[in-house]
Amino acid sequence: MSVEVEMGFANPGGRRACGFVRMSVEPEMRFANPGGQLGSWVREDICGSRNGLRGPGGRRACGFVRMSVEPEMRFANPGGRKARGFVRMSVEVEMGFANPGGRRACGFVRMSVEPEMRFANPGGRKARGFVRISVEVEMGFADRGDVGEDKLLISTSNRKRPGRPKNEVWQHFNTIPADSTNGKKNLHSGAACKFCKQKWSRGKTSEMIAHLALKCPKPPPPEVRALYLEILNNGSFDDNDDDNSSKRSKLYKQSKITNHVERLTVTDDKQRRCSRALTKFFVTCEVPLWIVENLFFIDYSKELCPGFQVPKRTILSTTMINVETATVIAEMKKKLSNETNLTLGLDGWTSPADQSLYIFLIMTSDGKEYIHSLKNFSKNSHTGEFLKNEIIKVIEEVGAEKFCSIVSDHASNVVLAKNLVSTKYPHIFPIRCIAHHINLLSSDIIKLNWATNIITCCKKIVTFFKQSHAGGAILQQEIVENMIKGGGLKKYVITRWTTAYDCTDSIIRCKNALKQILENESQLLNLEIISILRKQNFFRNVKDLRTILLPIKKAIINLEHKSTTLADCFINLVIMATAIKELSQTSNQNFSKECQNVFDKRWKEFNFDYYLLAYFLHPKYRDTGLQINTFRIICEKALSIWKLLGGREKSANELIAQISNYSLKSKPYDFEFVTGIHTVKNWWLMCKQQNNHIQKLALLMASIVPSNASCKRYFSILGWYMNKRRTSLNCSLLQNMLQMHAYYVSNISNEIKHAYKELSDEGFEDAGFYRISQSPPNCWPICTFKKK
Repeated sequence: MSVEVEMGFANPGGRRACGFVRMSVEPEMRFANPGGQLGSWVREDICGSRNGLRGPGGRRACGFVRMSVEPEMRFANPGGRKARGFVRMSVEVEMGFANPGGRRACGFVRMSVEPEMRFANPGGRKARGFVRISVEVEMGFADRGDVGEDKLLISTSNRKRPGRPKNEVWQHFNTIPADSTNGKKNLHSGAACKFCKQKWSRGKTSEMIAHLALKCPKPPPPEVRALYLEILNNGSFDDNDDDNSSKRSKLYKQSKITNHVERLTVTDDKQRRCSRALTKFFVTCEVPLWIVENLFFIDYSKELCPGFQVPKRTILSTTMINVETATVIAEMKKKLSNETNLTLGLDGWTSPADQSLYIFLIMTSDGKEYIHSLKNFSKNSHTGEFLKNEIIKVIEEVGAEKFCSIVSDHASNVVLAKNLVSTKYPHIFPIRCIAHHINLLSSDIIKLNWATNIITCCKKIVTFFKQSHAGGAILQQEIVENMIKGGGLKKYVITRWTTAYDCTDSIIRCKNALKQILENESQLLNLEIISILRKQNFFRNVKDLRTILLPIKKAIINLEHKSTTLADCFINLVIMATAIKELSQTSNQNFSKECQNVFDKRWKEFNFDYYLLAYFLHPKYRDTGLQINTFRIICEKALSIWKLLGGREKSANELIAQISNYSLKSKPYDFEFVTGIHTVKNWWLMCKQQNNHIQKLALLMASIVPSNASCKRYFSILGWYMNKRRTSLNCSLLQNMLQMHAYYVSNISNEIKHAYKELSDEGFEDAGFYRISQSPPNCWPICTFKKK
């Protein structure tokens, strides 16, 4: 061992002398095996080399010693005599020795140092000297199976752990000692989160950072979560302790020079961009993650870019998805920081693994959707109080002042939760999902005896031709020969809101084909189907039922849209009322009256004044078609909402005056609303004046999203994620994937880089990706509303 030490000591004149000392150390070592025999010694050079020691049997013991020496010396020079001093040394030893019995021995080194020094001081000049140090090394070894750590010569509990230092993330985790009973080397410690107490048998930096940033159910302080979210987003962490980051095997086979050129073109930036694109593909296209390890997929990827390193499935499902989720969350927070008048949608779903999952969806006024969280409430009782607390957690995390409404279905516990939240935050309005409400109306109509009999007959016909090979083949042939558009017969599924209309419509479309089969191929049909098809008014009754179901289907499709407003709900409800009123012209008068009663019942369940006010504040409609007495209802509702928003008497009077000027199209409300050019938001932003209370109210009403049908769509995506082969996916991974899916689809024009680069906006919409975020076609006429 060679050591360079910088020392300071005093010469006889009292001045401080400095010098530099080179040390040469020759240790003599002896050790005893567990049997107590004395081992022979050899001279050892400790310069990072591997030592060779021989025990009593002449067998070789192997080991490696690392030593860090810090001398602290004090010297005196009385008349040139030898100086004596002492050296304080800290020694760090990492050793592995095999004793003569072949067992593993552990030990620590105790060193005593006696320096012998000579120097001279001619005329007060700096003294020079040189130090000869002899080191006596006393080492004790013991077999781990025989002697405990407390019986070693010096305790090793305070020794510095070898290897690279731990990542700072470990300060938020308790270390679980590694299990060394299996005799393996390089065992890693486990970890336990200090916040939620979740444990890992092996602590991996990437998983621990992702846990704090994304998954911890008892979240750490906001600054801690923000720190590790940024670290995960930037990818600025060492992942070398992860088994997934295995070393690349070296190829010793000589390859072509062109292959090396292609590999050199794959820079780190390109590898990163390709990895991001790959992650987006698997998440948004709902492709099973194990496909990434399919040999044909790897071969396909290598053909496209030989230098691209295709990740393992474990890396894709952990590191890559976690990093991309962190990016999505950072972007989502950035976008939401500039938003106001947000709507929170929530809904529950039972997964294929029988988990009770709740989704919390944030919707903006311009149709963007962001998954805040997906929570597993399987262990909780879904009371109104419990759901209220969970809703408040979400809105307070984002900012309660940013929300204007909460939308959900009409389950009693959810209704109670919304009302409790509205009590605490009066400016957040509880809204009932319009699509769910209209579906209940459709279900009520189907449950009427006359409609039930017709639907039952239609289902029997569809089921017969689906199950009969000969009958189905003949029907398909008739459809082709008669050039019937729209396909064959459609099933009715009670959980699919528009299938009742699809079923009846398919019977009417295939009417001629069914009659041809009845006349020419009746031997293929059973007696029940023949009896149904020969009923005198069967097809007429099916047509009448289809007539009432058509506006319901159109209303559901339009109102499920992301950009649906309360004004759209008002228009579609009026159209449905008109369609039901016209049922009096059908052959079945009793059915017409029953439908009107059902509609009146569901109408009373609505807080209709919200929709009436939103319709009035839409600059395209204003008070078109409304009776005169509805203006007072509009003003009263506007004042009640203004009071909830914190408005005072003076501002309330100003609001009523502005509503009057808006109704009369006085300035600054005299701009014409041009469909396709203007939106409700930008039209109102053109109307500038002091104390513009009506503008604030109009933008609020136009921002409320009255449907949480998007939650149903995301549950469908989850159902595909969790098919029969992937029911073991945990809720945290599902949340990450769903957040990415929602963000990519909502921002698809920015996320797609190449596929539609040359398309116009119209062509991009025709491609089908952007269709869900565009406004529904304006195909509904304005109908006169008469208040009962």
